[in-house]
Amino acid sequence: MKKYETVFVFKTGTEEEIDSRLMFVRNLIKQNGGAIEAEDKWGEKKFYHAMNKEAKGFYVKVNYSIEGSKIDGMQKVCTLNPDVLRTMVVKREE
Repeated sequence: MKKYETVFVFKTGTEEEIDSRLMFVRNLIKQNGGAIEAEDKWGEKKFYHAMNKEAKGFYVKVNYSIEGSKIDGMQKVCTLNPDVLRTMVVKREE
């Protein structure tokens, strides 16, 4: 398995809503055979330009290990989720 780092930008909301969106990401990684190594909540930030008519977003960085062939499928699922505004995946060095 290879190591990846993904920054997720969620719609803003209450603490429970953010935790629910993060649980969606955790489950998605685990369902695809991955293992989460670390999570870092960066918090709510204002956008320079609106994303999907949203002025702010909640940023979370997740480090995990997964098979490389699963990344494209995970990104497609995230783009279909209206609570996920953006994702950025970076392969980490091992």
